[in-house]
Amino acid sequence: MNPAHAALAREFGELVSDLVFAPNGSLAALLHVHLADGRLLVFGARDLATPAAIADGIVRPLLARVAQRDLRARLPEPLPLTREELERATHAYFVERCRSLTRENVRSVLPGRIPDDQGVVKVERVSKGEPA
Repeated sequence: MNPAHAALAREFGELVSDLVFAPNGSLAALLHVHLADGRLLVFGARDLATPAAIADGIVRPLLARVAQRDLRARLPEPLPLTREELERATHAYFVERCRSLTRENVRSVLPGRIPDDQGVVKVERVSKGEPA
């Protein structure tokens, strides 16, 4: 890989990592899970992130959208992917992922994170995960 491309890939990887794992970032608290005993568990992108989620849910769809955009615009060569596009795609993925979580499926999505002896009373999306 070209050294400039490798540096850019590393920069983008660090950006996604910073967004996903920032303890006080906009993706830190996306979901509240209310338990039967009154406890509230807070989950964010860090709890939902896997290498496959990042590759298949963020990077590949973003590259496909950007390629289609550039083809429709009939550009002589593709425009480079921007940090802002990657940031928006990362936020959108995790916000959408949280929309699919329910009382019935939250345990399977977050295995081992919710006590087995507690019923899930409510799953609440608490943030739109908007970039700061």
